[in-house]
Amino acid sequence: IYIGIMPLVSARNADFLHHEVPGITLSDEIRSRMAACANDAVQSAREGIAIAKSLIDAAFDLFNGIYLITPFLRYEMTVELVRYIHEKEQAAQERKVLHG
Repeated sequence: IYIGIMPLVSARNADFLHHEVPGITLSDEIRSRMAACANDAVQSAREGIAIAKSLIDAAFDLFNGIYLITPFLRYEMTVELVRYIHEKEQAAQERKVLHG
């Protein structure tokens, strides 16, 4: 089983997904975090990445893999998340070697 993760890019994006896309529900906390940086596109993207990383952390050991969804052709966000996942995989491998 794989989990799909798409980083949010703005408060508007978060609200649209929450209200208009069946099956997607975002918590009030997540929508508030995105709303707090609504007037700053760069900070909104950073917050979206931070939220995606926390989802990756929670999902890493629970799923067979992670499917990253690139939002609005913002490939640099996906590249950052791929690097983050690779770092987590390397750390997990090192722990296996150390602890058998």
